[in-house]
Amino acid sequence: MSISPDFILQQVLVRGFKKFREDSRYVDTLFHNLAQTDMDALRKFFREKSVDLCLNYPDEDLKLPAIVILLKSENESQAFLGNLQQDETSIRRMGNPFPADELEGAATILGRGSESSTGIGPQTQLQPVQVTAADAGSFRIAPGFINLIDPFEDDVFVVVLEGTGAGQKRQVISITPETHSTHIVVTPAWETILDTSSIIKLVSPSDLEGITGEPSKLFTTDDALERRGSIYKTSYYLLVIGPNPELTIFLYTAVKAMFIIGMDFMIKQGIMNFQMSGTDFAPRPEYIPTLAYQRALTVEFEYSFDVIVPLDEPSARYLRVVVSTPDPVDDPDGLDSVGLDTIINLLPP
Repeated sequence: MSISPDFILQQVLVRGFKKFREDSRYVDTLFHNLAQTDMDALRKFFREKSVDLCLNYPDEDLKLPAIVILLKSENESQAFLGNLQQDETSIRRMGNPFPADELEGAATILGRGSESSTGIGPQTQLQPVQVTAADAGSFRIAPGFINLIDPFEDDVFVVVLEGTGAGQKRQVISITPETHSTHIVVTPAWETILDTSSIIKLVSPSDLEGITGEPSKLFTTDDALERRGSIYKTSYYLLVIGPNPELTIFLYTAVKAMFIIGMDFMIKQGIMNFQMSGTDFAPRPEYIPTLAYQRALTVEFEYSFDVIVPLDEPSARYLRVVVSTPDPVDDPDGLDSVGLDTIINLLPP
């Protein structure tokens, strides 16, 4: 689904200031070329002082220091093929974790290895799947749906999304591929034993820290949906305003670090190709006699703007394949003999 970039950027800064307040090593790392007395003053500033974080300029006067988030420009970058990001089959059957995460209102976690905006680790699971059998402490699903290949992956939990036992969450102890199924053992035992109506999904222990906000569960696995939209290229100004040049420079540097620290969080929200640049501004005369200094950090990124649309039009539910040959084979004018007549279901049962 679509995101609100203004609030994502604001949350990155809120989380960043919290990290700087709780762990002074960020100050020591960023400003190691300062004297210890200056670093002590910076540590005290992040612990005790507040910084105004504003979306657009507020009606009342800004309290310095402040960071103002302003939309600079936004343009439609590229459309998806056929103006459809995900068709019904992709959402329901192809195992793409991006739409499944959003449609079900849960998130996955990246591995703990090296990450960047151009390369991230594999995700915990492929898609919500149906239970084929279960007992008090385990369950089985069809083979081929589970993909745990990241050696840095955290503990894995299973959440029951629909059907019998919906809402239960258990830790996964083992995943054993078998010939006709995959056997998954959990702890503690189920309060309500699952059955074939249960739809499960594997998540990480930090799934609540993934997608920001409180996403609603909007659709079920039986809904026929289209995902329509395009990619937008967006640019924001972050005006860093301080009462003196030194503090403005320190805040500007810290804000850049906060976006680097929060890169994995932004990736989970759907922000792509994130880049930063900056420039200096002259002192702001409207604050005279209380002079204010300003630097601007420009952030550019891409994100998908899309809408989930239920399919109201009739759609094909099965495909019939008929293969026939002349009888006899060497007589092109002979009667056709049906060699194959089968029906392929296009939708899950």
